[in-house]
Amino acid sequence: MKKEITKEEALEWIAQMHMNKECCREDIQEDVINYMTPLLDREYEFTKDNVDDLCKIVERNFKTMEDA
Repeated sequence: MKKEITKEEALEWIAQMHMNKECCREDIQEDVINYMTPLLDREYEFTKDNVDDLCKIVERNFKTMEDA
């Protein structure tokens, strides 16, 4: 049996999803900046390993958002 939700509950759910996406976006930006800053400070040559690391940062943050 499906439970019907109220308009207020639906709006609350939408607001929560928006907040989760916003937090995820901010976390990804912060993580990428923290990862890149030491590399850029010493004129580091960017490699495929760095791309892989950045992809892992994004994946981890999306997983955290999905688990919330």
